[in-house]
Amino acid sequence: MANPNPNPNPASTEQGFHTLDSSMQIMVSENQLQHSNEVVRSSVRHKSSALQLEEIQKYFDYPITRAAKELNVGLTVLKKRCRELHITRWPHRKIKSLKSLIHNVKELGLTNEIEMLEEHKKMVEMIPEMELTERTKKLRQACFKANYKKRKSFKNLLEGTKLHHF
Repeated sequence: MANPNPNPNPASTEQGFHTLDSSMQIMVSENQLQHSNEVVRSSVRHKSSALQLEEIQKYFDYPITRAAKELNVGLTVLKKRCRELHITRWPHRKIKSLKSLIHNVKELGLTNEIEMLEEHKKMVEMIPEMELTERTKKLRQACFKANYKKRKSFKNLLEGTKLHHF
């Protein structure tokens, strides 16, 4: 079957023009998409290298995966930047432990220790490599022991009431 249009250039017919035009639009759209993806990748790359300690410190009390999401960087990028800033371990668990200890100390009524623990927590947030002091470790151990004894005596109390009911 012969082509009804003797002109071989598809752009000269209205239908051919639309086909050519839409394929050009698709090519342009793909080029724009590729360019925008490159811009996004380069901006993320730029942002990750520009992460400052002060910006990262705001997220120390979050797990590292959540902190990476909040900072809009990948986990590997955040870890790499932390190594560059000499943060070898993410301090979330240490800070969480101190918060828990502060709560336990408040429950035990040791008000004189609370200030010291609050200050220690602030120091860990500023200098994540800082070790817990011996005093803090002993206080944590004492709180754990007191809570253990409390749970054990409560459990014994419950078991004792169960025996008397039967």
